[in-house]
Amino acid sequence: MVHEVKIGDMKLLTFVTVLSSASCCSAYNILVFSPYPTWSQYIQMEPLFSALGLRGHNVTVVSPFPPKKEQSHFHHIHFVADLYWKIKFSAPTSLKDWIAEIKDKRLPIDFWKELPDASMPEILESSVFQDLIHNENKFDLVFMEVFFGQEPLVILGHLLDAPVVAFATFGHMPDILRYMGAPNAVAYLSHFNVDYAGSLSLTQRLENAWIHYRTMLYDEYWYYPQHDAVLAKYFPGPLPSISDMLRNISLFFLTANTAVDGAKIYPPNVIELPVLHLKDPAPLDKELDVIMNNAQDGVIYFSFGSIVTPSILGEEETQIFLSVLKELNQTVLWKTDWNSTSHDIPKNVYTRDWFDQKSILAHPRCVLFLTHGGLSSLMEAINYAVPVVGMSVFGDQPKNLAYAEYLGYGLHIPHKDLTQNSLRRALRTVLQDSRFKENINRASKIFQDKPMSSLDTAIYWIEYAIRHKGAHHLKPLAVRMPWYQLFLLDIITVRMGNKMDLLLQRWNFMTRSGLTLLTMLVCCASQLQPTAEPEFYFLHPCSRSDPRINDCLTYAANNLAMHFRKGIPELEITNVEPIVIDEINLALGSGPDGYRATFRDIEAFGVSNLTVTQVRSDLSSLQFQLSFYIPKISAKARYRSSGVLIMVQATGGGDYWGEYEGVKAKVYFRASEYQAEGRSYLQVEDLKMDFSVKSIQMGIQNVHNGNAVIEAALNLFINSNAQDLLREMKPSIKRKLLVTMKGFIDNLFSRIPYDSWIVD
Repeated sequence: MVHEVKIGDMKLLTFVTVLSSASCCSAYNILVFSPYPTWSQYIQMEPLFSALGLRGHNVTVVSPFPPKKEQSHFHHIHFVADLYWKIKFSAPTSLKDWIAEIKDKRLPIDFWKELPDASMPEILESSVFQDLIHNENKFDLVFMEVFFGQEPLVILGHLLDAPVVAFATFGHMPDILRYMGAPNAVAYLSHFNVDYAGSLSLTQRLENAWIHYRTMLYDEYWYYPQHDAVLAKYFPGPLPSISDMLRNISLFFLTANTAVDGAKIYPPNVIELPVLHLKDPAPLDKELDVIMNNAQDGVIYFSFGSIVTPSILGEEETQIFLSVLKELNQTVLWKTDWNSTSHDIPKNVYTRDWFDQKSILAHPRCVLFLTHGGLSSLMEAINYAVPVVGMSVFGDQPKNLAYAEYLGYGLHIPHKDLTQNSLRRALRTVLQDSRFKENINRASKIFQDKPMSSLDTAIYWIEYAIRHKGAHHLKPLAVRMPWYQLFLLDIITVRMGNKMDLLLQRWNFMTRSGLTLLTMLVCCASQLQPTAEPEFYFLHPCSRSDPRINDCLTYAANNLAMHFRKGIPELEITNVEPIVIDEINLALGSGPDGYRATFRDIEAFGVSNLTVTQVRSDLSSLQFQLSFYIPKISAKARYRSSGVLIMVQATGGGDYWGEYEGVKAKVYFRASEYQAEGRSYLQVEDLKMDFSVKSIQMGIQNVHNGNAVIEAALNLFINSNAQDLLREMKPSIKRKLLVTMKGFIDNLFSRIPYDSWIVD
C-alpha cells in the first residue's frame, strides 16, 4: 500500500503512518507505446509487458490490443492509429496485382512519401498522446517500436525525459542499427529488401551496397527531415532531430537469432531476443488430435499468414496448390478463408479459417511447414524443428527464405517461379532428403541453447537501462560520428588530395601552394570538421553548417566540463569543488504550528562530475537548452530551525548533511550578441532551470536541546518526505543556483569570443 504524506498536515497520525509504512521498493514506471494495428508485430513483444507487471513494475501499455485478462500493475490504454493503414493497406483483392504493384515500386514509394503527413497527426493530436506528455506522472523508461513510420514517436523519450528501449520485429535492420553504432556489414549481411544470403557475389554485393547507402542517404536527408517538419508543427522551439533522438536510444531489441539468419556483429547496446511469444503449446482440439495422430505419413501445415490469404490467390495459383497437394501421401492442414464449398478440396486436405500454429508445429507428426516466410513463423518452425518450403511475397520474406535455403533447413519458391513442377519438386525434396530434417534439428538446438530465456533477458536489460540512467555507456563512439567519418571518406579525400598533389607536381601543372589549396577545397567539399588548432585548448569549436551541430555542442560542453574539473586558470577557475551557496530558507505551515529553517554556508560536492546528456540550440535566435546528469551530490551546511514538526518542538541548530543521487537538470538560456575589440561576444539575457532528484537521504543534528529520540523521529520523517521537502525548498535553491550559473556563463562568454565557439 502506498501512503500519501502531505507536508502541510502536521498530525501525529501522519508520523505514525510514516513509521509503519516505511519500506523500500524497486518498482519502476514503464510506458509501452505501440499504436499501430500490427498484431503480428505486437504479439512478439506482448509477453514481456505482462511479465514486467508480474514482476511488480507499473506498466502502462498504449495499444489497439487489450490484454486477455486483467492483472495488477498493468494499465492498458486503448488507442489505435489506423486511419492511414485502412486506406493504404486494406486487404488486397488480387495477389498477382498486389505483387505487380510492389514490384513496380509504386506502393513503397507512395507509402514512404505520404507517411509523415498522413500518419503522425492522428497520433500527435490524440488525447491519449497529449495526456501522456502533459501528465505529471514520471516514467522511468519508454518501450516502443521505431520502424515502419514510427520513428518520430521516439520524441516521447525526449518529452518525458526517460530512456528509450526500442524493438524491431523484422530481424537485422541496418537502417536502424546504424543509429546504435552497429558496424557497417554491407559486404556480407543482406539488406532487409534483398532475396539472397550467405557468401555474396560481386553483383549481389554491388546491389546490397547500393540499396544500403541509398536508403541511408534517403532517410538522413529526406525521410527524417520530413518527419522533423511535422514534429516542429506540434512542438515549437529548439527540438532535437529524429536522427539525434534515434542515436539517444538506450537499447535495441531484435527478434533475431544466429540459427535463423547467421552470425552478426552487434555492439553491447543491441540484444537479440527471439520468440518472446512462444509458450508451451496448448493441447489440440479433439478433431485435430485425431487427424494428426492418424496421419501415418505425417502432416504438412500450410499457412501464408494474415495478409496473403488464399482468397486473393488467382485461379491458376489456387489450382497449382490443390493439384500438387492432392498428389501427396501426407495430410495437409491449410489455413484458409475460403467458403468450404467454393473449391474441390482433396481428401487429404483439411481447411479452417484458423489453426493453433504453435500446437501443430510442436506435434511430432508435423513433417513440413508450407509458409510465406514471415520471421515469426520461421522462428516457430526452427524452435519445433519443422523443415520449411516457402513462397515469398513482399517485405523481409524473400531474405528470410533465402537464409532458410542457405542454412539448409528449407527451400524458397519466389512467387514469380511458382508452377506445379517447382512446388512439387520443392515439397518432395524437403520431405525425402533427410538433410533438411538434420539441419533443422541442429538449428533448433542452437536456437534453444542460451544462458537464460529471452523473456528473462529482456527483463534484465530493461531494468539495467533504468538502473544505469539509460545505460549510454554501452554505446560505441560510432553513434556520434558523421557517416562520412565512419566510412573514412574524409581520410580517403585527404589521401586522394595528397596523391593528386604529388602527381601534379611531377607533371609541373601547379605549384605546391596551389595544390595545397586544392586539397583544402576537396576536404571542405567532404564536409570535414575544422582541423585547425582551437584558439583555446579547453574549447571544441563547432561548425555553424554542421547538420548535427547539437551533437557537436554536446561533445563541446562535456569537453569543457572535463577541463572544468581540472581547473582552467585562464578563466580564473581553480577550486571547482565545493559549490558554495550562502543561504536557503524553508517554511512549512504558518502560525504557532509552523516550521522555519535556514541553511547557511552550504557546500555541495560532486557537481563537477556532471555529464551533459543533450544540447538543443537555435543559433538564429541564440537560444540554448542543456540537459545534465549528476550521479551524486553530497552537501553539508549549518542550520537554524524553529517551530513545530509532526507535533514535536523542532527548535535547534547544528549540522545538516544530504546525499542526492540521480540528479537531472535542464538549463535554458537566451543570449544576445555584442561587439568588443572587433570580435563578437555573447551575454545571457534570460536564464531558467529546473531539476529533479531520484533519491535523497539527509539528516540534522542537535534538535530540541540534543534530544536523541526527537532527533531520530524528525530525521525519519524528513527522509520519508524528502521529495516533498525538496519541492518546498526548490524555489529558493533555484534562485541561488541561477545567480551562480549566470555568473559562470557570463564569465565564459566575456572571455571567449562567440566565433571561437561557433565557426563558419
